[in-house]
Amino acid sequence: MAMGVSKARFWLGLLLVLAILSLGEAWLTFALALAALVMAGLAIWLARRRERKQRLKRQALRNDRVTDLPGRVLLERHLQRFMDDAYAVSLYYLAFDALRHLRAQFGVECADLAAQGIAERLRDTCGGVCYPARLSEDVFVVMASGAQNSLAMAARYQEMLHAPIEVHGVPHRLEPRIGVAISPEHGKTPMALLQAAQDAADQVLASAGAEPQLFKLDLLKTSERRRFLAETLADALEQESPFFELYLQPQYRLANRQLVGAEALIRWQHDAFGTISPGEFIPVAEASHQIVPLDEKVFDTMLAWLARHELPHTQGLVWAINLSIRHFDDHRFTDWLLERCQHYGVPPQCIELEVTEHVATQDLTQVRQIMRTLRLHGFGLVLDDFGAGYTSLRFLKELPFTKVKLDKVYIDTIAEDERSQLLVKGIIDLARGLGLTVVAEGIETQEQMDVLRGLGCPIGQGYLLGRPRPVESFLWRLSQRQEALPSHSARTR
Repeated sequence: MAMGVSKARFWLGLLLVLAILSLGEAWLTFALALAALVMAGLAIWLARRRERKQRLKRQALRNDRVTDLPGRVLLERHLQRFMDDAYAVSLYYLAFDALRHLRAQFGVECADLAAQGIAERLRDTCGGVCYPARLSEDVFVVMASGAQNSLAMAARYQEMLHAPIEVHGVPHRLEPRIGVAISPEHGKTPMALLQAAQDAADQVLASAGAEPQLFKLDLLKTSERRRFLAETLADALEQESPFFELYLQPQYRLANRQLVGAEALIRWQHDAFGTISPGEFIPVAEASHQIVPLDEKVFDTMLAWLARHELPHTQGLVWAINLSIRHFDDHRFTDWLLERCQHYGVPPQCIELEVTEHVATQDLTQVRQIMRTLRLHGFGLVLDDFGAGYTSLRFLKELPFTKVKLDKVYIDTIAEDERSQLLVKGIIDLARGLGLTVVAEGIETQEQMDVLRGLGCPIGQGYLLGRPRPVESFLWRLSQRQEALPSHSARTR
């Protein structure tokens, strides 16, 4: 019996070993077949990748498919040839922010037709002397030999592109930001020169007007700081909690010294740079296309604060919030504003939306429609920095503003300059005739306030009346019933 069991175990073990060996050979065969299949697939993928690279390289050496202008590769080669021959080169960087908004609102076809119109004007202006190219969807570049009268030439491009471009019978104003860089002073390689011209174009946003900007060497450090701020701003906007501190600057009725409201301002508490004023980071947000989410975060934060502090001494006040003109590219913005007000239970009647005169560069028909919708729901509309640039009487008449905010340049000299007084008096009378209220901002001396009060200016704002304060400090002052104008001893900067 024992011998039988041993034989059975032997044969069972032998069968098991044979089965394992058989299974191992099958897996080995399968693995070899799989490896061969993977290698064949890898070879096909590498061949297709090589073919795609060659195709992209051939495409890069051809002109832009939409405008038939040279692209980046051809431009850089052309630049390099001139630099190798020690020629001075002027490079004009034309950034069309409006093209991006046109594409988002009306589609790619509309933006492509507008780009073709821009290219046609550039060809007509350049003739055979300059070298126009399309760097990206929204950026065109013109290269010209020589460095003489570069800003005058940039002004010529700006004037040529000032007139609206018609797409399907609808005029669109597509004025570019123009930056100018000259080799070899501003860059000794095509990439460096292009970056310098782009930095100069970005500087247009930080300047008071829209004039072309020539690259300056001190922009090197500034441009690096702006790029770093743009990167950290993008990260900060993704955070749920606000990265900025909300401030409020009071506005008073000058006739009876009564507090009527406040303007919301923000300060960015940056980990590396400390407190950054909006005068620095707002242009960064504009240039990096982050101004819309930034505005929305500020608006949301302000509404949340109002919802938390609905107290007797805050009722009846009006709260002004600044908006970028970019919001008027999208009709959905009105719905978003109303939804946020409903969410926090804040009535639109206590909110004023401040926009600058640059809104005149947008499609006035659409701007008018959006503004009328906002007014129907109770929002106040304030034209900020009135008299600083674009405003025309027709524009002021056609858009449903409720207030006009005088630019500080009129206030600075009003105490001693009779011409400034006449201008301000005329604006006040004009606004009153149109049913608008005038706000004088930037009041810093008692003399300025006395003159404004004598001219009949109803509302004032400035360091004399009250510096911007953190919201909690502002609320505490309200709770102490300090609504009247501060005493003369407190009117120092």
